[in-house]
Amino acid sequence: MAKKADSSIAKVFKTIRDEGVQMIDFKFMDFPGQWQHVSIPASRLEESSFDDGFGFDGSSMRGWKAINESDMLIIPDPSTAFIDKFIEAKTLSLICDVYDPLTKEKYERCPRSIAQKAEAYLASTGIADTAFMGAEAEFFIFDDIRFDTNEHSSYYYLDSIEGRWNSGREEMPNLGYKPRYKEGYYPVPPTDHLQDIRNEMTLNMAGAGAASSPATPAAGGSELTAEQLAKGIGPITSVTLGEVDAALAEQGKATFTLKCSACHKLEVRYVAPQLGGVLERRTPEFVMNMILNPAEMIEKHPSARALLAQYMTPMPNQNLTQEEARAVLEYLRSAASASSTGTTSER
Repeated sequence: MAKKADSSIAKVFKTIRDEGVQMIDFKFMDFPGQWQHVSIPASRLEESSFDDGFGFDGSSMRGWKAINESDMLIIPDPSTAFIDKFIEAKTLSLICDVYDPLTKEKYERCPRSIAQKAEAYLASTGIADTAFMGAEAEFFIFDDIRFDTNEHSSYYYLDSIEGRWNSGREEMPNLGYKPRYKEGYYPVPPTDHLQDIRNEMTLNMAGAGAASSPATPAAGGSELTAEQLAKGIGPITSVTLGEVDAALAEQGKATFTLKCSACHKLEVRYVAPQLGGVLERRTPEFVMNMILNPAEMIEKHPSARALLAQYMTPMPNQNLTQEEARAVLEYLRSAASASSTGTTSER
């Protein structure tokens, strides 16, 4: 087993101290891909835990080990630490790798291990060095769920106060806000009864680090300098702007069309934010660092994390050179200039 990075482990213990963490929750996946977990008091977590791990009974997991070979290890990954906002006692969550205690190899039936092998294989092919995967945060909220299968019947029953079928139900009072079938996507309150709970979920998830991904730590904006907050994180610390360079802008337009237009448009929101007028919202350094260093920006910068939380699509690294990124910036400048003067161009 490779020794874990000391800096990541140090951040875990700093978070425990700073946040007053009481419990540590270790999460791992069973063979079908469902989360499992076990918790310990924070005082039991030591630096050696990130190498030695914790034993658990693998025979209790579907499709894993027989009872006579059930001893297994979970070893936490310190880079996945985040505060779980949904647990009453202050809890730090850590995602774990599952190991065989005899061979000290990652367990071949652990979905995380399988995914890591797939990523390593992808890199070995030379096709790409990074794979982006994300689950859609889609769910239903019901007021009543019942189901049963027995010797003489089988059924399921779902109910919701928003259900159109309850338009005539006595609710003392029934206020009539029941969206029609297939029309429940975008109605505003009071037809939408669940705005407040969705807001609370979103804010708690962002606070837990879900704006980057479930497998990264929640790096707060306070860890960045004022300059990094304004200019972003990456190789670009200063950009000098003069008159718009039409030739450079034309080069940037070609690069934008080839590399960026699948997700970004200038005048409309698409897969990712619209970029028309982006330089009114962001510094030129921020824009270039987002192009050149998206992974670290998404991991550490609060504005980049907020964009990911909103659009649910991580920005890939297109491996542009600094010169190409500067040309794209010039194209965005030229488009903004053309828009302000009423000039039309192909977008």
